[in-house]
Amino acid sequence: MKKEWNKNNIIKVLLWTLAYAVLSILVMELGSIHPVFFVLYPVVSAIVLPIPYLMAAKRVKAFGVPTVMTLVFALIVFAAMTLGFEMYFRVAGRKYDGLLGQYRKEHEGD
Repeated sequence: MKKEWNKNNIIKVLLWTLAYAVLSILVMELGSIHPVFFVLYPVVSAIVLPIPYLMAAKRVKAFGVPTVMTLVFALIVFAAMTLGFEMYFRVAGRKYDGLLGQYRKEHEGD
């Protein structure tokens, strides 16, 4: 296999990154369910979570695979957190104004 990026390599890296995201969410959720899983969280994270990275680096022989996977994973997490906040506040019917709301509360008496 050539050591360059092509459509096939990009799809493989995206799939491995998605597998990493699913595994990390699974590990985090199991850690929040029961204290035994919480204690095993570092062990499971150290053993299970590197598997997609290693498999992608082994199967896709292109430059910078772990770096690309890390950046894509960061974007996936950012998008998931942003969508989660947006959906929560829409469903709850509340308005998120964060620091602006805190500033208004502090300066209402002035």
